[in-house]
Amino acid sequence: MAHGDNKYLEKLGLLMSLFHSLEFLLRVYLYYLPEAIAGRNEKRKAIPGKTHIYYSKVGEDVNLTEMTNYDTIGKLIEKYNRNQSTPKEAKIEKARLVALRDALAHGRVSSLSAEGDAHLIKFSKPIKDKTTVKITFNETLSESWFDEQIQKVQTAINKVYATPILQERYEVIK
Repeated sequence: MAHGDNKYLEKLGLLMSLFHSLEFLLRVYLYYLPEAIAGRNEKRKAIPGKTHIYYSKVGEDVNLTEMTNYDTIGKLIEKYNRNQSTPKEAKIEKARLVALRDALAHGRVSSLSAEGDAHLIKFSKPIKDKTTVKITFNETLSESWFDEQIQKVQTAINKVYATPILQERYEVIK
């Protein structure tokens, strides 16, 4: 798919949106773990509760929680996986998702021609004598490639969403 093609933009937008959803669901899952709730209840004795984050203003202090900490997507997946005592199928494959998310955020997108498929390439930090880098990601951004990546992220979202913690929360929302 060409870099400026509407289909390319649609697929890229969907993929990024799914990553945002995955990160948010992981944070909600971790926020509602019993040990996280207990920790927040203990802190609230010393720190008065703050307004909901959606209603907070830029520059305002809010409590540090699983929703507001600076954990990366990799760290969130590790914490989620540690809490999965069920079969391996419930765990999220961290390496591929983190590499993909990192490449989307820090890679370079280009193509050899206006009509040609775009490529996503990411490089390492300088190595050895600081005159070379390694290619750490190099993929052709075809429609089928996007579809595969979208499915991988959607599968991870489905795993998190299927947990009893989120199912209980969803029941409250309904």
